[in-house]
Amino acid sequence: MALAWIALIALFSGEGFSADATLQTLSSLLRWLFGERAPEFAYAVGFTLRKGAHVVEYAVLALLAHRALRLTFDTAPGRTLAGALLLALVVAVADESRQAQSTLRTGSVGDVGIDLAAAATALVAVTAWRRTARPSPAAGPSA
Repeated sequence: MALAWIALIALFSGEGFSADATLQTLSSLLRWLFGERAPEFAYAVGFTLRKGAHVVEYAVLALLAHRALRLTFDTAPGRTLAGALLLALVVAVADESRQAQSTLRTGSVGDVGIDLAAAATALVAVTAWRRTARPSPAAGPSA
C-alpha cells in the first residue's frame, strides 16, 4: 500500500498538477461557489490546498510505511519509526527534485520541510495513540 501511495505522490508531482494547470479549474469552481472574486482569492485558496495536500500526502505515507515496516520486520519500534521517516524524506527529496527539473513546476526545499514535518507529526501522533490505547502490563487488572 505504501508503494501505491508513493506512485500517487509521483502522479501529483507531475506537470498536469502544476499550479497553473489546476488554477483554471479551481477558479471556475470558486466562481461557481462564491461568485466573482479577485484573482488573488483563487490563488490563496489554491496555495492553501496545495500545501494542505503536502501535509496529507506525507502524513499518510509515513503511517503506511510505518505499518508496513512494523508488519514486515521484527525490530524495535524506534527503528520502524525512523525507517518510515527516512522513506518520507527520500520520497520528498525525489518529488521536489523532479519538480525542479520541470518547466511547469518549481521544486522547493520548504516543501521538503513541510513534508517531513507532516510525516513526523503523524508518527508522533500514532505512537502516542498506541501508548494510550493499551494499558501497561504493570497496571494489572482494575478492580
